Parts: sequence; structure tokens; C-alpha cells
Amino acid sequence: MKIATWNVNGIRARAAQLCEWLERDQPDVVCLQELKATAAQIPAECKLANYHAYWHCLKGYSGVSLHIRRDLFAIDPAFSHPPFDMESRIVQVEHGNLVIASVYVPNGGKDYPAKLRFVTQLAAWARRLHAEGRELVLCGDMNIARTDMDVHPKERKPNAVGQRPEERALFEQLLGEHLMDMSRVFEPDNPNLFTWWAPWRNLRARNIGWRLDYVLASPATARRATSCLSSCERRRACWAPVPWGCTRSKPASPASARWRPSGDYPDEHHSTRSALRIVKGPRPKAARKGSGSTVQSKARIWASLRRPVKARNSSKRSAVTAPSAGSSQTGPGSPEAMAAAMAASGSPAGGPPPPTVQDRSPARTSRGPRPRVAA
Repeated sequence: MKIATWNVNGIRARAAQLCEWLERDQPDVVCLQELKATAAQIPAECKLANYHAYWHCLKGYSGVSLHIRRDLFAIDPAFSHPPFDMESRIVQVEHGNLVIASVYVPNGGKDYPAKLRFVTQLAAWARRLHAEGRELVLCGDMNIARTDMDVHPKERKPNAVGQRPEERALFEQLLGEHLMDMSRVFEPDNPNLFTWWAPWRNLRARNIGWRLDYVLASPATARRATSCLSSCERRRACWAPVPWGCTRSKPASPASARWRPSGDYPDEHHSTRSALRIVKGPRPKAARKGSGSTVQSKARIWASLRRPVKARNSSKRSAVTAPSAGSSQTGPGSPEAMAAAMAASGSPAGGPPPPTVQDRSPARTSRGPRPRVAA
């Protein structure tokens, strides 16, 4: 017999993957959790003809199901719920002396006391079945990491829900001496047996997760088991199915991720990209086509714009200014030279000088305002 459990995190979103998985692995018993759908919303393709199925549903929240191959039961099995069931979280079926159950323990993030009450009642129910001489296989999402080894070191937080001491103490009470953790029976020292990964930072491919899904079995049943593993196939769901009694498959190898810093721009001209993000002001316009100027690094442009305006303009200004009062000037352009030239040409001294052409449009070789021209 092959028993498998999977938190599908929404049956409507996982319908195609579920059918593909069942067709390929063909488990005898399938336990699903977190259906998030009513009975009318279950996809038709998930209602397989070769399985007896019970859909214990709740709209948009929680929900579990139990599927058993028809060749195991000559008649329709009798599905039921323990009296402590709440929010459609557990369904069971009896097969002779064996009881198989699919369970979805509350997360505890919104109502932590309700989670503790549910696990306490679950442990009492398991003890009662053991006292009656029944064998039990309990599969599902327990929402508790049993030990620190069941959480990746980067995810370990002592006060996080799912890792608290009182939760783990209740989990050990559930196991007691009448249930065995099948994953640890076969791999007691494997620190990488995770079944849930947060859906960000590529954690699943890097196998940085938690072990929250379990197959727990009575000792007599556990002794007949051949294997128990967590499938690490690349699925879009954050949860991995946990088949019991299957052969081992090779886990997915971790993949590295390349991140581009927030200061980078996809531009081949940027040499100091991280510096561009700390400069305030509008981005400079690119050089116009045909201007003949080369495209400068934006970092250099920003650096030039960040200099004081006065210093930038004074360093690039090449204007002619009029002499100030009281200053002396010699040379061809001095007043004495101009007076001598006027006397030689017959112009009265002190008269207006001959008109001269002044270039009021000097070539602009740099940024900044046009230079002033002396009157």
C-alpha cells in the first residue's frame, strides 16, 4: 500500500498538477489538505473514477479530503469525522482494524489557543484509538516543526509560531508511544527533510524550508513500511507531497540567483552606476546627434553638475570685461594710444572713436550662460 499526503494550497489552482501526479505515482491512499473550495467548486478532473473520495470542504479556507483506490474496498468506505473536528480539518476512514486520517492543523497565527486545543484533542483521540487496539495512520499538515533540525538554520526563530516549545511538547504527546514519525524512522539524521518553503527569494530551489507535513503510524504498521520520503519536485505549490512506501527520488539541486543591486542601470555606458542614485536633480539629456561631441559617462556629468554654480561658471567663462575706475591700461587699446591714432587721422581729440565691430556671439565651448561683452 502506498499512502501519500499533500497540502495543495488550493485545489482549483493545483488540479492539473494533482491529476498528473496521481496518474504517474498511482498512490493507494491520498490525503489532501487546504482545499479552499466548496464541494461544488471541486474541479471535475479531480474526481477520478478509480478512487473513492470524500471532500470535506469549506469555502475559501481550510478543507481536507481522503481518496482510496477502489480495488482496496469492495464496497464504498464509510468516511467520518472525530467529534473535535472544526473548520473541516480532519476526515477519517476505517479499513478493518486500520484507521487512516487526513488532518490539517490550524496555523495558529490568528488564533494560537485554538491551535493548541486542536492538537490536544488530536492527541487524546489518537490515545483512545490505541487503547482500543486500533492501528492508526495519520497524515497531513501539522503546522509544527517537531525539532530544530526540521527547520533550516536561516529560518529558525525560537518564538515563531510552529517552533514554540509548547507546540512541540504537544506534538510529542501526540506521538507518545503509540505513533512513529515515519520520515525520522528512515532518516533520523537528515537535516534537509523539508516540506514547505516560503514563496520568495527562491527558497524552494535552495531548500531553505520547514518540515510541517508528516506521516505518523502505529508501531505495528510502521514496522511493515519500506520507505518514507518528501518529494522535492519542482512544483508551483509551496508544499511538497509526502508519499509513504515509495522508492526514493533524486531531490532537486539548489539553484543560485543573481541579483542586480538597486543602484544599477542596464546601460553599457555606466561605469559607476551605484553613484547615480545618490545624485539629486533631473537626469542630463544625451548629446544631440550630429553635434560631434562624445557621449560622456553619466557619473562624470553628474559630478560636474554637483560643483557650485559660481565656481563652474567662473571656470568656463571667457568674457571681456570693462576696466574699472582708477585702473591703468597700456597697450594698443589704451586711451593714450587711441587719442594718438585719432590725432594722426585728423579726428578731434576726445571725439568719438571710429566704429569697431564687436563679436557679440562668441563660440560656446562649454556649459553656462553666454559671456558678457564690454560696452
